[in-house]
Amino acid sequence: MDIPKRKSNEKTLEKLNEKYANDPKFREEKRKIYRERYQNDSEYREKTLERSKSRYHNDPEYRKATIERAKERYRKNKSK
Repeated sequence: MDIPKRKSNEKTLEKLNEKYANDPKFREEKRKIYRERYQNDSEYREKTLERSKSRYHNDPEYRKATIERAKERYRKNKSK
């Protein structure tokens, strides 16, 4: 007997994505939760870093965007 896969509720995901995109307060609350979890949970931090590393090496567009963000940070810090 196979265990049925959990189906994501597409309407709920759509609403969340829309809320995240349009509600700055909601977005900041979520970021705060993830930042705290990243700081306090070493297993979560490890998985997050692995995912980023994997994506950086496998997705050229992501790599390009990451490099541009780093250059921008460098320019901003250099001008201070």
